[in-house]
Amino acid sequence: MTDRSIASVTDELGVGDGIDTREERRQRSRNSSKKRDNSTVRFAGEIRNILDMEILHCGHPILASFLVATVEPYGVGTNFFVRVYSTDSSLKYDPDEVKSAPLEMKPKLRMEVVGTINRKKAPDFKFDVLPPGVQSRQ
Repeated sequence: MTDRSIASVTDELGVGDGIDTREERRQRSRNSSKKRDNSTVRFAGEIRNILDMEILHCGHPILASFLVATVEPYGVGTNFFVRVYSTDSSLKYDPDEVKSAPLEMKPKLRMEVVGTINRKKAPDFKFDVLPPGVQSRQ
């Protein structure tokens, strides 16, 4: 190598130049902690099954035709985002109005989950209602 090529290589910043290696380790640990572990995914599946049964048998006039589409963990701890959808494709509804029904039942739903699955903390739910005609189940 000539002096000229060495100078051109040393004058340019490369990937990772000027980054504190301690910060790289912190960033890697933050990213790895955000990965969902199998137990959380399994727990979310169990919650979905319990909520499906509870909503089906709750006798609530609005929720009678709804099922749980997905239950996904969010944030840290036992927080879950629950999406529900209507099984009746001809039913027309306002998702914001329907969202109030599971919120009214939230304490009962939490107690059912805690009664069925032994956990240190009761999970907390945020509900979202899919628009009419959307029936995705993952």
